[in-house]
Amino acid sequence: MTRYAIRLSPACLSKRNDGYDPGFFVDFMRELWENRDRGVLIMANEKKSTMEPQTPSWQPGMQLFLRLSGWIGFPVLIAVVVGNYLDTLYHTDPWLFLLSVGIAFVVSTFALIHYGLKEMKRIESEYPDKRN
Repeated sequence: MTRYAIRLSPACLSKRNDGYDPGFFVDFMRELWENRDRGVLIMANEKKSTMEPQTPSWQPGMQLFLRLSGWIGFPVLIAVVVGNYLDTLYHTDPWLFLLSVGIAFVVSTFALIHYGLKEMKRIESEYPDKRN
């Protein structure tokens, strides 16, 4: 079976050469249905959107959550391992451990403040009319 392709513009579906005729589309579809055994394929010729595809609305929030959670968790985990190792190496039970965990909390706090302010500036520049 041979397939024929017919390209239609949206204006062609609602107008004839002699003017506006909303029944044209119905007549056209009836004719196609009657000739369906010929294998006619219709493709509408629509305008392509010039807008870029948008990311899902939840994605930026999830990225920020994971980034900030990483800045809380990873420095503390590294500090626990390093502090425990230094305590066993120098026999200074809990002091180097507590010092390393304290430094990790300070690093985490500054990183959270830095990324939080950076994200707030990005949001303010993206939506300048919604400042309250």
